[in-house]
Amino acid sequence: MKLLAVTNLYPLPCEPRRGMFNAQLFAALVGQGVELSTIVLVPEWRMWRWSTIRRWDAPYRRAGGGSACANRLRQGFASQEATEEKTLDVGVGDGRLPAVRYVPVFHLPVVGRNMASRFHVWALRRHRALYEACDAVLATWLYPDAVAAGVVAGECGKPFWVKVHGTDRFHMEHPGRRATIQDVAKDAAGFLPNAQFLAEYLVEHGIPEQKVHVVRHGVDRDRFHFRPREEAAAVLQKVETQILLSPAGYSGQVNADECGCEMRKTILYVGNLEHIKGPDRLLHACAHMIRRDESGPPSSNSFRQGFAGQEAPMDRDLKTEGHYDLDVVFVGNGSMRGRLEARARDLGVAGRIHFLGSRPHEEVALWMSVADCLCLPSRSEGMPNVVMEALASGCPVAATDVGDVKWLLKDGVNGYVVGNSESEVVTDLSRAIGSVLSERWDRGAIAASMKGQTWEQAAKAIVQRLKGAG
Repeated sequence: MKLLAVTNLYPLPCEPRRGMFNAQLFAALVGQGVELSTIVLVPEWRMWRWSTIRRWDAPYRRAGGGSACANRLRQGFASQEATEEKTLDVGVGDGRLPAVRYVPVFHLPVVGRNMASRFHVWALRRHRALYEACDAVLATWLYPDAVAAGVVAGECGKPFWVKVHGTDRFHMEHPGRRATIQDVAKDAAGFLPNAQFLAEYLVEHGIPEQKVHVVRHGVDRDRFHFRPREEAAAVLQKVETQILLSPAGYSGQVNADECGCEMRKTILYVGNLEHIKGPDRLLHACAHMIRRDESGPPSSNSFRQGFAGQEAPMDRDLKTEGHYDLDVVFVGNGSMRGRLEARARDLGVAGRIHFLGSRPHEEVALWMSVADCLCLPSRSEGMPNVVMEALASGCPVAATDVGDVKWLLKDGVNGYVVGNSESEVVTDLSRAIGSVLSERWDRGAIAASMKGQTWEQAAKAIVQRLKGAG
Protein backbone atom coordinates (compact mmCIF):
# COMPACT_ATOMS: atom_id res chain seq x y z
CA MET A 1 0.00 0.00 0.00
CA LYS A 2 1.22 3.49 -0.91
CA LEU A 3 0.23 6.03 1.71
CA LEU A 4 0.72 9.80 1.83
CA ALA A 5 0.79 11.34 5.32
CA VAL A 6 0.13 15.06 5.77
CA THR A 7 0.89 16.72 9.10
CA ASN A 8 2.37 19.73 10.87
CA LEU A 9 3.44 17.57 13.81
CA TYR A 10 6.77 16.02 12.91
CA PRO A 11 10.40 16.59 13.93
CA LEU A 12 12.04 19.66 12.43
CA PRO A 13 15.76 20.47 12.32
CA CYS A 14 15.07 23.31 14.75
CA GLU A 15 12.71 21.16 16.89
CA PRO A 16 14.09 17.61 16.66
CA ARG A 17 11.55 16.20 19.13
CA ARG A 18 8.46 17.88 17.77
CA GLY A 19 5.65 15.42 17.01
CA MET A 20 7.79 12.44 17.99
CA PHE A 21 4.62 10.34 18.34
CA ASN A 22 3.96 10.79 14.62
CA ALA A 23 7.56 9.92 13.74
CA GLN A 24 7.22 6.73 15.79
CA LEU A 25 3.86 5.84 14.24
CA PHE A 26 5.09 6.52 10.71
CA ALA A 27 8.18 4.35 11.27
CA ALA A 28 5.89 1.58 12.54
CA LEU A 29 3.73 1.93 9.41
CA VAL A 30 6.84 1.49 7.27
CA GLY A 31 7.59 -1.58 9.36
CA GLN A 32 4.17 -2.94 8.37
CA GLY A 33 5.16 -2.78 4.71
CA VAL A 34 3.50 0.55 3.91
CA GLU A 35 5.23 2.65 1.25
CA LEU A 36 4.94 5.95 3.07
CA SER A 37 5.65 9.46 1.89
CA THR A 38 5.20 12.39 4.24
CA ILE A 39 4.39 16.05 3.69
CA VAL A 40 5.27 18.12 6.73
CA LEU A 41 3.48 21.48 6.65
CA VAL A 42 5.53 24.27 8.20
CA PRO A 43 3.45 27.43 8.87
CA GLU A 44 5.63 30.47 8.24
CA TRP A 45 4.63 34.03 7.34
CA ARG A 46 8.21 35.12 6.65
CA MET A 47 8.32 34.03 3.04
CA TRP A 48 12.04 34.70 2.73
CA ARG A 49 12.58 31.64 4.93
CA TRP A 50 10.68 29.30 2.63
CA SER A 51 13.69 28.31 0.55
CA THR A 52 15.47 27.20 3.73
CA ILE A 53 12.46 25.15 4.81
CA ARG A 54 12.30 23.41 1.43
CA ARG A 55 15.95 22.42 1.80
CA TRP A 56 15.00 20.48 4.92
CA ASP A 57 13.71 17.67 2.70
CA ALA A 58 14.38 14.31 4.36
CA PRO A 59 17.26 15.39 6.64
CA TYR A 60 16.59 12.58 9.10
CA ARG A 61 18.27 9.25 8.62
CA ARG A 62 19.44 6.68 11.10
CA ALA A 63 23.18 7.09 11.59
CA GLY A 64 24.96 3.80 10.89
CA GLY A 65 26.12 2.89 14.37
CA GLY A 66 23.16 4.47 16.15
CA SER A 67 21.68 7.90 16.57
CA ALA A 68 23.53 10.88 17.95
CA CYS A 69 21.12 10.80 20.90
CA ALA A 70 21.96 7.18 21.64
CA ASN A 71 25.68 7.79 21.28
CA ARG A 72 25.47 10.72 23.68
CA LEU A 73 23.53 8.58 26.13
CA ARG A 74 26.34 6.05 26.24
CA GLN A 75 28.72 8.90 26.98
CA GLY A 76 26.60 10.00 29.92
CA PHE A 77 25.15 12.96 28.03
CA ALA A 78 28.55 14.60 28.30
CA SER A 79 27.78 16.99 25.47
CA GLN A 80 24.83 18.60 23.73
CA GLU A 81 26.18 18.35 20.20
CA ALA A 82 23.98 19.83 17.50
CA THR A 83 24.49 16.66 15.44
CA GLU A 84 21.31 15.23 16.91
CA GLU A 85 19.41 17.70 14.78
CA LYS A 86 20.65 15.85 11.70
CA THR A 87 19.62 12.38 12.82
CA LEU A 88 16.48 10.98 14.32
CA ASP A 89 16.29 7.64 16.07
CA VAL A 90 12.60 7.01 16.64
CA GLY A 91 13.27 3.74 18.42
CA VAL A 92 10.59 1.82 16.50
CA GLY A 93 11.35 -1.23 14.39
CA ASP A 94 14.60 -0.97 12.46
CA GLY A 95 14.51 2.81 12.48
CA ARG A 96 13.55 3.16 8.81
CA LEU A 97 11.76 6.42 8.13
CA PRO A 98 9.53 7.58 5.29
CA ALA A 99 10.56 10.03 2.62
CA VAL A 100 9.83 13.49 4.00
CA ARG A 101 9.03 16.70 2.15
CA TYR A 102 8.87 19.89 4.19
CA VAL A 103 6.38 22.35 2.72
CA PRO A 104 6.22 25.98 3.88
CA VAL A 105 2.72 27.42 4.08
CA PHE A 106 1.72 31.03 4.58
CA HIS A 107 0.36 31.58 8.06
CA LEU A 108 -0.72 34.61 10.04
CA PRO A 109 -0.73 33.75 13.76
CA VAL A 110 -4.15 34.03 15.46
CA VAL A 111 -5.74 36.51 13.02
CA GLY A 112 -5.29 34.19 10.05
CA ARG A 113 -6.66 31.06 11.67
CA ASN A 114 -9.98 31.07 9.83
CA MET A 115 -8.20 31.42 6.48
CA ALA A 116 -5.52 28.84 7.26
CA SER A 117 -7.15 25.98 5.38
CA ARG A 118 -7.11 28.00 2.14
CA PHE A 119 -3.39 28.67 2.42
CA HIS A 120 -2.79 25.01 3.21
CA VAL A 121 -4.77 23.92 0.14
CA TRP A 122 -2.72 26.21 -2.08
CA ALA A 123 0.50 24.81 -0.62
CA LEU A 124 -0.58 21.18 -1.05
CA ARG A 125 -1.74 21.64 -4.64
CA ARG A 126 1.89 22.21 -5.58
CA HIS A 127 2.53 18.58 -4.64
CA ARG A 128 -0.23 16.84 -6.56
CA ALA A 129 2.29 14.32 -7.89
CA LEU A 130 2.55 12.79 -4.41
CA TYR A 131 -1.24 12.55 -4.25
CA GLU A 132 -1.43 10.96 -7.69
CA ALA A 133 1.15 8.34 -6.72
CA CYS A 134 -0.52 7.18 -3.49
CA ASP A 135 -3.41 4.83 -2.75
CA ALA A 136 -4.71 6.80 0.23
CA VAL A 137 -4.04 9.92 2.31
CA LEU A 138 -3.69 10.10 6.10
CA ALA A 139 -3.91 13.61 7.55
CA THR A 140 -3.05 14.14 11.21
CA TRP A 141 -4.50 17.23 12.92
CA LEU A 142 -8.13 18.16 12.38
CA TYR A 143 -7.73 21.74 11.19
CA PRO A 144 -6.33 23.08 8.96
CA ASP A 145 -4.20 20.08 7.97
CA ALA A 146 -6.95 17.50 7.52
CA VAL A 147 -9.33 19.96 5.85
CA ALA A 148 -6.73 21.00 3.28
CA ALA A 149 -5.44 17.47 2.73
CA GLY A 150 -9.02 16.29 2.20
CA VAL A 151 -9.75 18.96 -0.39
CA VAL A 152 -6.71 18.04 -2.49
CA ALA A 153 -7.35 14.31 -2.01
CA GLY A 154 -10.85 14.83 -3.37
CA GLU A 155 -9.51 16.69 -6.39
CA CYS A 156 -7.19 13.75 -7.08
CA GLY A 157 -9.82 11.09 -6.42
CA LYS A 158 -7.98 9.58 -3.45
CA PRO A 159 -9.59 8.32 -0.21
CA PHE A 160 -8.44 10.18 2.87
CA TRP A 161 -8.44 9.46 6.58
CA VAL A 162 -8.15 11.89 9.47
CA LYS A 163 -6.13 11.22 12.64
CA VAL A 164 -7.42 13.33 15.55
CA HIS A 165 -5.09 14.04 18.49
CA GLY A 166 -7.07 15.87 21.17
CA THR A 167 -6.38 19.58 21.38
CA ASP A 168 -7.29 19.95 17.71
CA ARG A 169 -10.90 19.18 18.60
CA PHE A 170 -11.33 22.75 19.85
CA HIS A 171 -11.60 23.90 16.25
CA MET A 172 -15.04 22.26 16.35
CA GLU A 173 -16.10 24.89 18.89
CA HIS A 174 -15.76 27.64 16.29
CA PRO A 175 -18.89 27.76 14.06
CA GLY A 176 -17.04 28.64 10.86
CA ARG A 177 -14.28 26.07 11.24
CA ARG A 178 -16.77 23.43 12.43
CA ALA A 179 -18.82 23.91 9.26
CA THR A 180 -15.68 23.58 7.14
CA ILE A 181 -14.64 20.39 8.94
CA GLN A 182 -18.13 18.89 8.66
CA ASP A 183 -18.24 19.69 4.95
CA VAL A 184 -14.95 17.91 4.26
CA ALA A 185 -15.98 15.04 6.55
CA LYS A 186 -18.71 14.07 4.08
CA ASP A 187 -16.03 12.77 1.72
CA ALA A 188 -13.63 11.38 4.32
CA ALA A 189 -13.17 7.61 4.44
CA GLY A 190 -12.91 7.78 8.22
CA PHE A 191 -11.66 9.45 11.38
CA LEU A 192 -9.08 7.89 13.71
CA PRO A 193 -9.18 9.56 17.16
CA ASN A 194 -6.65 8.28 19.69
CA ALA A 195 -9.13 8.19 22.58
CA GLN A 196 -12.71 7.07 23.20
CA PHE A 197 -13.79 10.45 24.54
CA LEU A 198 -12.55 12.03 21.29
CA ALA A 199 -14.64 9.60 19.28
CA GLU A 200 -17.72 10.56 21.28
CA TYR A 201 -16.88 14.25 20.90
CA LEU A 202 -16.59 13.98 17.12
CA VAL A 203 -19.95 12.23 16.86
CA GLU A 204 -21.58 14.84 19.10
CA HIS A 205 -20.25 17.53 16.75
CA GLY A 206 -21.61 16.11 13.54
CA ILE A 207 -19.14 13.48 12.35
CA PRO A 208 -21.02 10.30 11.29
CA GLU A 209 -20.55 7.61 13.93
CA GLN A 210 -19.85 4.90 11.36
CA LYS A 211 -16.81 6.84 10.21
CA VAL A 212 -15.19 7.12 13.64
CA HIS A 213 -12.75 4.42 14.82
CA VAL A 214 -10.53 4.66 17.90
CA VAL A 215 -6.85 3.81 17.38
CA ARG A 216 -4.85 4.48 20.51
CA HIS A 217 -1.21 5.51 20.49
CA GLY A 218 1.56 3.13 21.36
CA VAL A 219 4.68 3.21 23.49
CA ASP A 220 8.27 2.63 22.45
CA ARG A 221 8.84 -0.40 24.67
CA ASP A 222 12.54 -0.53 23.82
CA ARG A 223 13.02 2.81 25.55
CA PHE A 224 10.20 2.98 28.07
CA HIS A 225 10.36 -0.13 30.20
CA PHE A 226 11.00 -1.13 33.77
CA ARG A 227 14.61 -0.75 34.86
CA PRO A 228 16.20 -0.58 38.32
CA ARG A 229 16.04 2.97 39.64
CA GLU A 230 19.64 2.91 40.83
CA GLU A 231 20.75 2.03 37.30
CA ALA A 232 18.88 4.95 35.75
CA ALA A 233 19.92 7.32 38.52
CA ALA A 234 23.58 6.45 38.06
CA VAL A 235 23.44 7.66 34.45
CA LEU A 236 21.39 10.75 35.20
CA GLN A 237 23.63 11.74 38.10
CA LYS A 238 26.41 12.36 35.58
CA VAL A 239 24.25 14.98 33.92
CA GLU A 240 22.10 16.55 36.60
CA THR A 241 24.51 16.77 39.50
CA GLN A 242 22.59 19.72 40.96
CA ILE A 243 19.63 17.43 41.68
CA LEU A 244 20.01 15.06 44.60
CA LEU A 245 18.75 11.83 43.07
CA SER A 246 17.80 9.05 45.45
CA PRO A 247 18.34 5.77 43.57
CA ALA A 248 16.87 3.54 46.25
CA GLY A 249 13.97 5.81 47.01
CA TYR A 250 11.83 5.69 50.10
CA SER A 251 8.45 3.99 50.06
CA GLY A 252 6.64 6.30 52.41
CA GLN A 253 5.82 9.93 53.02
CA VAL A 254 9.00 11.95 53.30
CA ASN A 255 8.79 13.80 56.58
CA ALA A 256 12.10 13.98 58.37
CA ASP A 257 10.42 14.68 61.73
CA GLU A 258 8.40 11.46 61.55
CA CYS A 259 10.65 8.97 59.77
CA GLY A 260 14.07 10.20 60.78
CA CYS A 261 15.24 10.17 57.17
CA GLU A 262 16.21 12.81 54.68
CA MET A 263 15.29 11.12 51.41
CA ARG A 264 14.38 13.54 48.67
CA LYS A 265 11.61 12.70 46.25
CA THR A 266 11.43 13.58 42.57
CA ILE A 267 8.24 14.77 40.87
CA LEU A 268 8.48 14.75 37.08
CA TYR A 269 6.70 16.83 34.45
CA VAL A 270 7.24 16.08 30.75
CA GLY A 271 5.62 18.29 28.13
CA ASN A 272 5.44 21.72 26.59
CA LEU A 273 5.47 24.59 29.05
CA GLU A 274 2.19 26.00 27.76
CA HIS A 275 -0.99 27.04 29.55
CA ILE A 276 -3.08 24.15 28.22
CA LYS A 277 -0.58 21.66 29.69
CA GLY A 278 -0.93 23.15 33.19
CA PRO A 279 2.69 23.44 34.39
CA ASP A 280 1.61 26.41 36.54
CA ARG A 281 -0.77 24.10 38.39
CA LEU A 282 2.02 21.69 39.25
CA LEU A 283 4.35 24.48 40.32
CA HIS A 284 1.80 25.85 42.79
CA ALA A 285 0.82 22.40 44.04
CA CYS A 286 4.41 21.42 44.78
CA ALA A 287 5.27 24.84 46.21
CA HIS A 288 2.75 24.10 48.97
CA MET A 289 4.26 20.69 49.63
CA ILE A 290 7.97 21.48 49.75
CA ARG A 291 9.54 21.69 53.19
CA ARG A 292 11.42 24.99 53.44
CA ASP A 293 14.50 26.21 55.21
CA GLU A 294 14.64 28.63 58.14
CA SER A 295 13.54 31.52 55.96
CA GLY A 296 10.07 30.04 56.17
CA PRO A 297 7.29 29.75 53.64
CA PRO A 298 6.17 32.66 51.50
CA SER A 299 3.11 34.58 52.52
CA SER A 300 -0.37 33.50 51.55
CA ASN A 301 -0.56 36.55 49.30
CA SER A 302 2.41 35.24 47.35
CA PHE A 303 0.58 31.98 46.76
CA ARG A 304 -2.63 33.75 45.82
CA GLN A 305 -1.01 35.87 43.13
CA GLY A 306 -1.17 34.11 39.80
CA PHE A 307 0.42 34.65 36.42
CA ALA A 308 0.10 38.00 34.66
CA GLY A 309 -1.55 39.50 37.73
CA GLN A 310 -4.33 36.92 37.89
CA GLU A 311 -5.22 35.10 41.06
CA ALA A 312 -3.90 31.56 41.23
CA PRO A 313 -6.32 28.79 42.23
CA MET A 314 -5.32 27.94 45.78
CA ASP A 315 -6.77 26.22 48.81
CA ARG A 316 -5.86 28.21 51.91
CA ASP A 317 -6.26 25.16 54.14
CA LEU A 318 -4.01 22.73 52.31
CA LYS A 319 -2.99 19.93 54.67
CA THR A 320 0.17 18.88 52.80
CA GLU A 321 1.98 22.21 53.16
CA GLY A 322 5.66 21.93 53.99
CA HIS A 323 5.70 18.16 54.62
CA TYR A 324 7.85 16.98 51.74
CA ASP A 325 11.48 17.08 50.71
CA LEU A 326 10.94 17.39 46.96
CA ASP A 327 12.65 18.15 43.71
CA VAL A 328 10.35 19.02 40.83
CA VAL A 329 11.81 18.40 37.39
CA PHE A 330 10.26 20.07 34.33
CA VAL A 331 11.33 18.50 31.02
CA GLY A 332 10.24 20.57 28.03
CA ASN A 333 10.24 24.09 26.67
CA GLY A 334 7.53 26.63 25.99
CA SER A 335 6.33 30.19 26.28
CA MET A 336 5.64 29.91 30.04
CA ARG A 337 9.16 28.98 31.10
CA GLY A 338 10.26 32.49 32.07
CA ARG A 339 7.11 33.11 34.11
CA LEU A 340 7.37 29.74 35.81
CA GLU A 341 10.96 30.42 36.83
CA ALA A 342 9.95 33.82 38.20
CA ARG A 343 7.06 32.30 40.17
CA ALA A 344 9.35 29.67 41.65
CA ARG A 345 11.61 32.45 42.92
CA ASP A 346 8.65 34.41 44.28
CA LEU A 347 7.40 31.33 46.11
CA GLY A 348 10.80 30.65 47.64
CA VAL A 349 11.24 27.22 46.04
CA ALA A 350 13.51 28.00 43.08
CA GLY A 351 16.21 25.74 44.48
CA ARG A 352 13.89 22.74 44.21
CA ILE A 353 12.31 23.50 40.83
CA HIS A 354 14.49 22.41 37.91
CA PHE A 355 13.85 23.37 34.27
CA LEU A 356 15.83 21.06 31.99
CA GLY A 357 14.44 22.14 28.63
CA SER A 358 13.82 19.65 25.85
CA ARG A 359 15.58 16.31 26.29
CA PRO A 360 16.11 13.21 24.12
CA HIS A 361 13.65 10.37 24.57
CA GLU A 362 16.45 8.20 25.94
CA GLU A 363 16.96 10.64 28.79
CA VAL A 364 13.22 11.11 29.38
CA ALA A 365 12.91 7.35 29.81
CA LEU A 366 15.60 7.43 32.49
CA TRP A 367 13.84 10.24 34.34
CA MET A 368 10.66 8.19 34.36
CA SER A 369 12.55 5.27 35.87
CA VAL A 370 13.97 7.51 38.60
CA ALA A 371 10.96 9.72 39.39
CA ASP A 372 8.72 8.89 42.33
CA CYS A 373 5.72 10.37 40.53
CA LEU A 374 4.93 11.75 37.10
CA CYS A 375 2.36 14.54 37.17
CA LEU A 376 0.06 15.41 34.27
CA PRO A 377 -1.66 18.67 35.32
CA SER A 378 -3.16 19.35 31.88
CA ARG A 379 -6.26 21.40 31.20
CA SER A 380 -6.94 19.33 28.08
CA GLU A 381 -5.56 16.15 26.48
CA GLY A 382 -6.46 13.37 24.11
CA MET A 383 -4.63 10.14 24.90
CA PRO A 384 -1.57 11.50 26.72
CA ASN A 385 1.49 9.62 25.51
CA VAL A 386 3.53 10.84 28.46
CA VAL A 387 1.26 8.93 30.87
CA MET A 388 1.57 5.77 28.79
CA GLU A 389 5.35 6.13 28.73
CA ALA A 390 5.52 6.71 32.48
CA LEU A 391 3.41 3.64 33.21
CA ALA A 392 5.49 1.56 30.79
CA SER A 393 8.51 2.65 32.84
CA GLY A 394 6.80 1.63 36.08
CA CYS A 395 6.31 5.19 37.34
CA PRO A 396 3.01 5.94 39.14
CA VAL A 397 1.10 8.99 37.92
CA ALA A 398 -0.97 11.80 39.41
CA ALA A 399 -3.12 13.39 36.71
CA THR A 400 -6.11 15.57 36.05
CA ASP A 401 -9.23 13.98 34.60
CA VAL A 402 -8.67 14.95 30.98
CA GLY A 403 -9.03 12.98 27.78
CA ASP A 404 -8.76 9.23 28.26
CA VAL A 405 -6.70 9.48 31.46
CA LYS A 406 -9.25 7.39 33.38
CA TRP A 407 -8.83 4.65 30.79
CA LEU A 408 -5.13 4.53 31.71
CA LEU A 409 -5.17 5.22 35.46
CA LYS A 410 -6.93 3.42 38.29
CA ASP A 411 -6.77 5.02 41.72
CA GLY A 412 -4.46 3.10 44.01
CA VAL A 413 -3.36 0.73 41.24
CA ASN A 414 -1.01 2.86 39.16
CA GLY A 415 -1.69 6.39 40.37
CA TYR A 416 -4.49 8.84 41.12
CA VAL A 417 -6.84 10.98 39.03
CA VAL A 418 -8.22 14.31 40.24
CA GLY A 419 -10.85 16.69 38.93
CA ASN A 420 -10.07 19.42 36.42
CA SER A 421 -11.83 22.27 38.23
CA GLU A 422 -9.61 25.35 38.14
CA SER A 423 -10.67 26.39 41.64
CA GLU A 424 -9.73 23.07 43.27
CA VAL A 425 -7.13 21.45 41.06
CA VAL A 426 -4.04 22.72 42.90
CA THR A 427 -5.29 21.34 46.21
CA ASP A 428 -6.34 18.08 44.61
CA LEU A 429 -3.05 17.64 42.78
CA SER A 430 -1.12 18.22 46.01
CA ARG A 431 -3.13 15.52 47.75
CA ALA A 432 -2.83 13.12 44.82
CA ILE A 433 0.93 13.57 44.67
CA GLY A 434 1.07 13.09 48.43
CA SER A 435 -0.89 9.86 48.07
CA VAL A 436 1.49 8.60 45.40
CA LEU A 437 4.47 9.36 47.62
CA SER A 438 2.92 7.68 50.65
CA GLU A 439 2.17 4.32 49.02
CA ARG A 440 4.31 1.35 48.11
CA TRP A 441 4.13 0.61 44.40
CA ASP A 442 5.03 -2.51 42.46
CA ARG A 443 6.76 -0.66 39.63
CA GLY A 444 7.38 -3.89 37.74
CA ALA A 445 3.66 -4.69 37.73
CA ILE A 446 2.80 -1.16 36.58
CA ALA A 447 5.22 -1.52 33.66
CA ALA A 448 3.89 -4.97 32.76
CA SER A 449 0.34 -3.61 32.51
CA MET A 450 1.36 -1.63 29.40
CA LYS A 451 2.82 -4.61 27.58
CA GLY A 452 0.27 -4.59 24.75
CA GLN A 453 0.48 -0.85 24.02
CA THR A 454 3.02 -0.65 21.20
CA TRP A 455 3.41 1.47 18.07
CA GLU A 456 3.43 -1.73 16.03
CA GLN A 457 -0.08 -2.53 17.29
CA ALA A 458 -1.25 1.00 16.48
CA ALA A 459 0.21 0.75 12.98
CA LYS A 460 -1.46 -2.62 12.38
CA ALA A 461 -4.83 -1.19 13.41
CA ILE A 462 -4.45 1.76 11.03
CA VAL A 463 -3.40 -0.47 8.12
CA GLN A 464 -6.42 -2.71 8.73
CA ARG A 465 -8.72 0.31 8.64
CA LEU A 466 -7.15 1.72 5.51
CA LYS A 467 -7.48 -1.64 3.78
CA GLY A 468 -11.08 -2.01 4.94
CA ALA A 469 -10.39 -5.05 7.10
CA GLY A 470 -10.85 -3.42 10.52
